[in-house]
Amino acid sequence: MCHRTAGLVVDALEEAGIPTACVGTMHAPLKGLPRVVVTPHGRGSNFGAPHDRAEHRRIVDEVLSLFAS
Repeated sequence: MCHRTAGLVVDALEEAGIPTACVGTMHAPLKGLPRVVVTPHGRGSNFGAPHDRAEHRRIVDEVLSLFAS
């Protein structure tokens, strides 16, 4: 999904009182969004390699921690 589209969706959901979090691979497109996790993986692989359950879980845990704070 285009980062601009994602930003519009985030804005609409947050305005409706639904908290969001975005996972991406670059800081600049995510700037200004309320909760963001930037991963070191390549573009299009925000959660890392397929079937890397440990890495996927690490990222999901990081995202969920954003809602706890």
